[in-house]
Amino acid sequence: NNTVSPSASPSSKPPPTSAPTKVPSHAPTNSPTPPPVDIIDPRSGIDTVTCPPVGGGEYDLPNGLKLFGLSGMNEFCGVFIRMSSGNLIPFARSYDSGVWEPAAGPHACLQKDITCNTDGSGVTLCGLNLPSLVNSTLAGSTYVIITKDGNIDQSSKIAAFLEMTTFGPTKSEIDSLNNIWDDIARANYIRSQMDMPATSHREYYRRRVNTKWDATQQSARSDHPCSPNSKWRKYAFIKQDRHDTIT
Repeated sequence: NNTVSPSASPSSKPPPTSAPTKVPSHAPTNSPTPPPVDIIDPRSGIDTVTCPPVGGGEYDLPNGLKLFGLSGMNEFCGVFIRMSSGNLIPFARSYDSGVWEPAAGPHACLQKDITCNTDGSGVTLCGLNLPSLVNSTLAGSTYVIITKDGNIDQSSKIAAFLEMTTFGPTKSEIDSLNNIWDDIARANYIRSQMDMPATSHREYYRRRVNTKWDATQQSARSDHPCSPNSKWRKYAFIKQDRHDTIT
């Protein structure tokens, strides 16, 4: 038998395979590793839905998993459930180029059912499943997608700002601010409010609810030395209520 002598050097490594990997590798970053998310592959065959143009009407959507593009800036894009009566029930929404989120209401989708992913070119798609409505209380309804103009006039923007920063806007306050309404104007308003003398909501409230009695005998005694003639207590029942029947 012919014997083959061993080679002096170890065998060379086999060349790497040319088959593509299922998940592309990521370059190292200096920031902490983000939590794992479900990666949505636009090439997986899932239908991609773009928001229709403003004023373009509504479009029917079949149930099932869809990839939704984001709305445009100053636009509202929403998925609704259209009932057989014609009423619309909010399901999900995207506005001002933001990612999709649950709409308000008992029939809206859940946050955990929305998964968004941004590809290397900066395009963001959000995966959202539209469950079948056949065997539900909404049987006979369909999904539709609608885009609305999200621009509002300046008075409405001021009113929305005051709704967040005060106990509610008034017409006179909106009119007083309805000049130039930008970041500087909003900052100046907040600063002017902070520079005003502090007031006590408790004091304001008690002056108006603790009315004076036209009687010779005091109707309630003070519960606290700092609250003269206060009628407030820290409990709902007193000793004399022990044997009373609650109806």
